[in-house]
Amino acid sequence: MLHRPKDQMKRPRVENRATCGICRAAPFDGLIRIRRKYFGRLIIFDPPSDAAYSPPRKFARQGRSAPAQTAQTKLRLPTADDGPSVTRLIASCPPLDVNSAYCNLLQCTHFAQSCIIAERAGTITGWVSSYRPPSEPDSFFVWQVAVAPEARGQRLAARMIEALLARPAAEGVTALITTVTNDNRASWSLFEGLASRWGASLSKSPLFHQDTHFAGAHATEWLARIGPLPRTAPQPIDQGELAT
Repeated sequence: MLHRPKDQMKRPRVENRATCGICRAAPFDGLIRIRRKYFGRLIIFDPPSDAAYSPPRKFARQGRSAPAQTAQTKLRLPTADDGPSVTRLIASCPPLDVNSAYCNLLQCTHFAQSCIIAERAGTITGWVSSYRPPSEPDSFFVWQVAVAPEARGQRLAARMIEALLARPAAEGVTALITTVTNDNRASWSLFEGLASRWGASLSKSPLFHQDTHFAGAHATEWLARIGPLPRTAPQPIDQGELAT
């Protein structure tokens, strides 16, 4: 805050109020609200002649500018062209296992109907791969869920899964299954939240053991099962755009 000796502090004229304070472009009413909120009282002064606008502190501290108009996130089918971006996204989301680029290409093509892309401003920010196991066709197995750091905290993972369950490829599914390691709290929170939202139970049991199946190189994968799923599938939302 800028202080001046009392004998130098002059209240500006009414017609100049729009140019007073830290931000010269701010209207006077807005200035009152800001000063009352942060300082408890209104202090108005003439800015120095070289004063310039700077972003709000919460953005300046993080080295970013104030956000512009809210972008839109589109949920869509993957294509072969998405393969490299999917590989990079998965690599940026530990502790997810990084599959081969060829594996991701097959998911984007052979399994496109049971996989989903979240795209924002031309950048892929979310990915879910899944399929219906041939030996258990009434279940929907979620293989990997990846959300870019900048898109987290917006229920994007849950919305992608619900969009998948609304597709014709998931018709007749009665349970959602996945495997999760015990220490992956983000994944457990996601699937516990979905079970609660759907009013379904969630059970867990060890499936692939650390020593028996991974030779000690990977933590035990627990099978999580959510079901029975609601008779009415979530409304399809992957054909349009979602504000985030």
